[in-house]
Parts: sequence; structure tokens; C-alpha cells
Amino acid sequence: MHRHLMFAATLCLSAGSAFAAFPTLDVANATVDLAVSQAELDAANGPAGISIRGMGILPSGNLIIWDNDNAAGAGLLEIDVSGVSPVITTLVDHADVVAVTTDPSVSPNAIRATSDGTVFISEFTTTDSIVRIASPGQVGQTVTAIYTGDGIVSIDPSSPEGTLVTPLESAFGGPSSEDLLAVPDAGGSPSTIIDAAGLIAALPTYTNAPWGMTRTDPTTGDYITFAEQGFGGGDQLLRITPAGAVSVIMNPADFPNGAPAIEALAVDSRGDIFMFDNDTSGGSASLIIRQANGTISSIPNTTIAATAGQTILEAEDVAIRETATDVHIYVSDDDFQNIYLISIPKLEPPPVTASEQYEMYR
Repeated sequence: MHRHLMFAATLCLSAGSAFAAFPTLDVANATVDLAVSQAELDAANGPAGISIRGMGILPSGNLIIWDNDNAAGAGLLEIDVSGVSPVITTLVDHADVVAVTTDPSVSPNAIRATSDGTVFISEFTTTDSIVRIASPGQVGQTVTAIYTGDGIVSIDPSSPEGTLVTPLESAFGGPSSEDLLAVPDAGGSPSTIIDAAGLIAALPTYTNAPWGMTRTDPTTGDYITFAEQGFGGGDQLLRITPAGAVSVIMNPADFPNGAPAIEALAVDSRGDIFMFDNDTSGGSASLIIRQANGTISSIPNTTIAATAGQTILEAEDVAIRETATDVHIYVSDDDFQNIYLISIPKLEPPPVTASEQYEMYR
């Protein structure tokens, strides 16, 4: 049986009380569960080869992860988490993806699905490819490699859908050929959103283009990315428009525990940003939530890991499923092969007062 915890989150910054700045999430009443355990994955697909570095959500609400073992059942796995116990099935065989990437060591760093159920995989191994899977697990399924480029960090469907935003880290430690690209999701030549020179011009303290996992903000169509200091950035959370304009959302001092190490990142339908800080020095790692109104709060790594009987986890990806009342954040741990679930209630906007109505219509 999965463990279920409620807790009081640490609130780090509060925005004003105006209607436009009203918080969208009730983080203080969030709950934490173990959604899928290592034992459940092993029971379904065997103990070797499961990789949950990349994790996505299908339109049905089911999770998708990767099994990089060469045994039967390996490949793209669908996990139905709606019941008491997860139900795990194979959507795409390992061999079908290897056939288009020519690389048997497929280990995706991002797995994303679009609204029509098409799945995209980015893998940072030998060939560094983006793979498109139309109608996964169904008759008529097609698997194609739509792009290959050295140093693919992640992918995310752009808003509106039709392209993928893809950060490249081709030259760790130098600015050459490090780009943020828009790749047509049906394949074709990519276009450059911004390159290393453009980022350095916007933020002169940078020494190269330190692209981390990048996600699209559905409320604006902008791209949200974390610029890791270790790769020449400033440990800042950045917003980049499709035209390549750069602004800083968060500086190191804005993060609950100082300079972070953000690897997992996601954005919900209202522009709330969810990040996992994997900086475990001093036990400071945590899930960080920056709400659209600027409120920042965190949920400790140790609180989440405790639901699986662990003392700590290293998050590899974050996926979001929303309902009318809640935002469900799934966190993958590739160290212990567990998937965690943090559920946060949504808040309704405050009622409009008589004086506010007067100001609106006068």
C-alpha cells in the first residue's frame, strides 16, 4: 500500500493581495504519495533496465516512461495510475526505436505527448535523436527519427503545437553551436530561437549557453529554462520568447535554499512553475513551486522520499496532470526507480468586492 502524507510547505515569498496577484495553488494543503514503486515496476517488466529519467503524460492521464532493457517488454511503457495499483503495459518495443536511431542504448532524457497522443522522445546517448511515435500502441503506429543533433538536453511541444523546443549543449564549456531550437514536429529543418551569442549579449555575465531542461509556458508561448552555473550560467530561471528575448524570472537568492541545481522542470496551464532542486548538500533538495503570481514555496526532498521508505531522491523529470480541482505533480527518481505524486489543490479567485466592482465599471 502506498504511503500518503500531508504537510505544511515552506512559504518563501508572498506576493501582494490584489486580485491579479491572488495565489492559484493551496500548497499548504498539498499531499504526497508514492505513485509507482520500484517493486511494482520490477513485477511488471523485470528488475533490469527501467529508466525513468524521462517521463510524460498521455492525454488519458496515464504516465509514460522508458525501459531500456533489451528483454521482452522493453520499450515505451504506459502506466495507468488511476486504480489502487498501477497497471503497466508496453506501447512501443525497444527494437522499433533502435531501428530509427541505430543506437541500442536508448535512454530518453525527455518523453512528451501532444494533445492528439503523439509521443516524442529525446535521447542523449550516441546519436542524440528526437523520435516521433504516432498512434503509439495502436494499429498504424509509426516510429520516425525527425532530428539528430549533438547534445540534445530535452524537448517540449511548443504552444501552439506544431513545433518542439529543443535545447542543445553541443560544447560543454564553450559557446560554439549551443542553440535553443524550434524543430517542426513532423520533421524538417529547425530554426534557431536564440544561440549562445544571443544569450551572452542578453546576460553578459554568462560564458556560454547553459541550456537546461526547457518547457513551454502555455499561457504565453514563452520558453522556461534553468541556466546552470556549472555550465556557464548564473543559476537563474529564464524566460525566453519565441523571438529570442530573454528575461530573468528567478535569481539564486529567490530560491529557498540559495544556488540550486534544477534538473526537472514543468509548467501548468496557469503558468505555475514546478522545479526540482537536486542540490543535496546540507539536505536542501526540494520541489520548488513558483506560482504565476510570484509566490514561491517548497516541499522538502526528504518528505517526498519518505513515502517510499527512502531518505532522499534525485529527481530526473517532473510531469503534470491537472483536474478541475487539483494539480498532480509526478516526480521520477532514477536512482531508486520510484515515481512520486504530489497533489496540490487549486484555489478559486477571491470574490470581487462591491468597491472593486465599482472601480471596474465606473
